[in-house]
Amino acid sequence: MATKPRFSFYLAQWFRQCWDNLGRIFLISVLLFITAAAAWSPMAAYLSWTDEKTLSPLPGFALLLVALTLGCWGMCLGWLALHREADRLLAFEDSGWVDFFRGMKQLAFPSLGYFLLVGGVGGVLVFNAAVYPRMLAEHPALRAVALAVTGWMLLFLGMVQVHLTAFLVHQDRPFPVALKRAAKVAIGRPFRSLFLLALQLLTLVLFFPPLCFILPGMVAMANQMSLAILLEEWKDPYEKTPEAMSAGV
Repeated sequence: MATKPRFSFYLAQWFRQCWDNLGRIFLISVLLFITAAAAWSPMAAYLSWTDEKTLSPLPGFALLLVALTLGCWGMCLGWLALHREADRLLAFEDSGWVDFFRGMKQLAFPSLGYFLLVGGVGGVLVFNAAVYPRMLAEHPALRAVALAVTGWMLLFLGMVQVHLTAFLVHQDRPFPVALKRAAKVAIGRPFRSLFLLALQLLTLVLFFPPLCFILPGMVAMANQMSLAILLEEWKDPYEKTPEAMSAGV
């Protein structure tokens, strides 16, 4: 009877793979940094321009919204492309800077759904968490419940998006199918999901040179390794096959 690999074995394999592919991890992490800088350049230009001049509220808000949307969507697209290259490294496929940008082109459409989920739903939840303390200031019990529910939903969304990223780049399936499987993993593997989410949040906090040139690639390797182990446990009969899409699993 086969036994599930222990978490210590997973960590050992993760560090080994990262060490063996250190050069390529550095490359794709640098490419993510370049992508992030390009995605947020409209926001930087807007803030620089408005620092010296003023705009009327309507066009100013519209430009701010466009710049913010481009920045967030560009980050989502780069994050997916990073995971795609990590998945290729684990499959012992060659990877280079051209492949990274080719992956961005291929993932442009899936990244829209990913952006709407993470940015849209996550933005609404963050907004709710910000306004509940004032809106329910006179009802402390109701405020505590509302904040607790909102916090739990944000945590669950974070756990789902960790696996959603891995599924989107590893399996050629529609977005709803990948989302359903990611939610299933988040519920069935909560501790693994929390660990991967903590790594991702740590990378977000430490996304500055020189750490941003190595940590993102290592986190992407951890996410894709987790999915590979999971699919092996499932004995997934539909792995990368057209039958998976028609069966809706």
